[in-house]
Amino acid sequence: MDKNVFEIVTGHTNDGKNIVASWMELIKGKWFANSPDYTDLPENKCCYSVSEDYGKTWSKALYYKHESMDIAGNPTIKTLDNGIVVLVCMSVKLDYSEGYLDFTISKDFGQTCIRLPQ
Repeated sequence: MDKNVFEIVTGHTNDGKNIVASWMELIKGKWFANSPDYTDLPENKCCYSVSEDYGKTWSKALYYKHESMDIAGNPTIKTLDNGIVVLVCMSVKLDYSEGYLDFTISKDFGQTCIRLPQ
């Protein structure tokens, strides 16, 4: 497992054939803000990928984070057997003074997604 990947969640259809995975990925920087050697601000995003063959192959990962926020995390997935997938990601300022819940919805099990407006 890549040391820069955290908070992995999955969702699947009842037959297990279609799987969506979402995770938080540290792109650069360090997480230890209270450490004396902390110099780089972290940059991270929520990511997701889709498999339609029981997890044998996966789509290219798509990354998302609210444009005005510093970090993103706490990915959550809800899948329905009719092909609807809802992805949720929390995006916040580094000091947690402001934040958003980003909602993305897919009606074709993750093949195309629509980000819902704030």
